Amino acid sequence: MSIISGPTSNFFYHNKYEDHEKTKEKLVKKITDIINNDKVNTKNPFGIKCNIISSHDCPKNINAFLSEDQEFVSKLIWNNIDKLIEKYNERNIFKLNINNSIITAGWFNCYEKCDFQESHAHHGNPISMGNKIYIPSFSIIYILHDENDKNSTTFQYNPSKFTASFADNFGNIDTSKINDISEGTIIIFPFDFFHFVIPTIKKRITLSYNIYSSVI
Repeated sequence: MSIISGPTSNFFYHNKYEDHEKTKEKLVKKITDIINNDKVNTKNPFGIKCNIISSHDCPKNINAFLSEDQEFVSKLIWNNIDKLIEKYNERNIFKLNINNSIITAGWFNCYEKCDFQESHAHHGNPISMGNKIYIPSFSIIYILHDENDKNSTTFQYNPSKFTASFADNFGNIDTSKINDISEGTIIIFPFDFFHFVIPTIKKRITLSYNIYSSVI
């Protein structure tokens, strides 16, 4: 479990999920069934430069299984966000003061050989719920299944300086070089932290979540 910080306010946290094997068996089967039933049928789900099978743009009922198990959500997401905030606040003068958080979206991404995702961030607008205003706070990647030797995600500190999607020599975090980031790892990072996925060699399935928070 660690937080890696860089020259800007961007950071990311990673930790192994304790119930990974049981979760993987159940969710990989569910995702495979959804794809085989043609409920997800696009290789370019975001209308931009990428090549993956994703449920991002599917109706909410297709992705409901990713957040309806409250024990799974608590262990994977809320417990790790609590750990992230605790570790971050121990190391930084400016604290993360978060009152309450909600999941606004959850989806899966499936990569086959040579599939990739372009540089992007999970931007969003504030929403009102009850008597509270929630603003975008964190994004999450959970590596559910990965047959590759190393992880494929790279985080970008200065995306405006890039001339190619897969450049990696501008002080970025290349997670393939971090040995304890592999299948079963959850990664949490600020919603506006740009990142991309280099072409995969073998099959890879990830879950993604967007988290919004009310601030004290």
